[in-house]
Parts: sequence; C-alpha cells; structure tokens
Amino acid sequence: MCRKFRPLNGISVLISAQNEQSTIRMCVESFLEFGDELIIVTNGSTDKTPEICRELETLYPDKVKYYKNDSLIDLSENRQYAYSKSKYKWIFRCDGDYIAYNIEDGRYSITKLRNQLLQMRTLRPVAIWVEQVNINIKWDLTRKPIDSNDESLTKLIGPPLYVGFMPRIYTRNIFFKFVKKGKNEGVKLNRLYKQVFISDPFWFHCTIKSDKDLFLRTERRAWRATNDYIKFPTIEDFFKKKVLKEKYGDSSIEDAILDYRENVINPLLTKYDPLSCYPYPKRIQEIIGKECSSNE
Repeated sequence: MCRKFRPLNGISVLISAQNEQSTIRMCVESFLEFGDELIIVTNGSTDKTPEICRELETLYPDKVKYYKNDSLIDLSENRQYAYSKSKYKWIFRCDGDYIAYNIEDGRYSITKLRNQLLQMRTLRPVAIWVEQVNINIKWDLTRKPIDSNDESLTKLIGPPLYVGFMPRIYTRNIFFKFVKKGKNEGVKLNRLYKQVFISDPFWFHCTIKSDKDLFLRTERRAWRATNDYIKFPTIEDFFKKKVLKEKYGDSSIEDAILDYRENVINPLLTKYDPLSCYPYPKRIQEIIGKECSSNE
C-alpha cells in the first residue's frame, strides 16, 4: 500500500547559482542557521562557482547538497530540479547572491524568520512575501527609484526600488511547481494559496558581477534557446558570432560592454543609505570595511 508523503516540518533552501563566485560562499554560510538542508544547483557556470560549491558540500556535509547540471536551460528548470531533491515542508526560493542577516545582526536575524515559519499552522498552501534589499554592481550601490509607468525601464532593470516584497517562501503541496514567467521564473499561485507579507528584510540581494558578465547575461536566454552548442559553445561565442554584428554594428565586444555600463547601468544606480533604510548584514559590513581599508 502506497503511503502519502508527509514532509518533515523543516526548511529546504533551494539555491540556484550561475557565475556567483563573488557571493556564493557568503550566501551558503549565511543560510546555514536557517535551513535544514541547502540544495545548490549550478547550470552553465564558467567561473569558479562549481569549485566553491563542491568545497562547501565537503565543509558542511550534513546540510549542503550540490548538483552540477549544465543541461538545465532555464532558471525554472534549475529550481524544479532542486525541488525534486528536497524533502522539507517549507521551500525557500533562494539565489546564489542572497546574503542573510544572522544572529549577531539582532532584529533581522534569519533565525527569527525560521522560528516564525516552523511555528506557523498551515491548512492551506502558503506563499510568504518578504521584503528584500537590492544591492547592485558594488556593495554600496542600489537601483534608483524609477517611474513605474515606464515599462521599458522596468523590464530592463527589474524591481525599481532598493527594497521590495518578493514571494520567496512556500509550503510544499501537490500544486507546487516552478514555472517560466516571461523572461523570469516563479511559482504559479492559485486561489487556494494563503499569501502572507512580512515587512522586515532578512537578507540582501547582492548582484555583484563584472561588467562583462552583466552584459553577456542580457542574451543568456537567447543563447540557450538556440540549443546549438556546437556553433555557440559559450555565450561569449554567441555574442561574437551573432549578437554583436546584429545589435552593435562594428563595435568590439569591449566597446559594447563599456557602452552598456556607462549608458544603461550607471544612470540607474545610486548610493545605498543603510542609515535611512536597513543596515547592512555584518558580512557585508566587513567586505565594505576591507575595501575601504585597501583604498586608503
């Protein structure tokens, strides 16, 4: 007789990571006190992310599970693959560039959120919306507020504010599945879901990547969609052989990257003010402190 699967009352942290060598170690270590298991899945990384993930799995074998699967095309596939390896009731849709507040951070400690989830009674499927802080390019920069009616800008840079609510935590249920949502991914929430909003942030979303990586990512989905890895073995090959001429004329890839940074990214960024908004997690404070010392 087949017994119905009843997930354990714990938290599965699903971490998708692609070229996140700047943040993946801090991400994983910051969520160790939050999750009962941390499942990392990389697909298509060309930097040191896979090596760092293997090391983390060795360091924390009781919690960290790592899978490298370059056949996964979309982020939704990455998430669904990680979900298939998970076993706990609560599912946290995490990115490899999330850095959590920890016990030493006091009020915003991720353990506070953990306790809140594990004590929650749930008769219906639940989706938790948590406020998150966005850091971009450098540790002290964030996105400027923009006109939400300007759809071209909204599509270009995503959420317009340095803080915003995102649905990131769910209960496991028979309806649960990660799906593509245009160029993004998420979970389709039907009317049965109870939606809960939590106003305090418990992590920072830190998009700390090179100019080149950010630029190439603008065509990542188009490259994957070709499914021609003989002609275009890397996304850079795809850019040089197809995109560059079609979109940038006779420009070199170096000139195109510079133009993208100066004319698209920089005008949309502003300094993040931790005094008027939310303080940095101590892990980020330490990084900023080291960078300031090295520049003296």
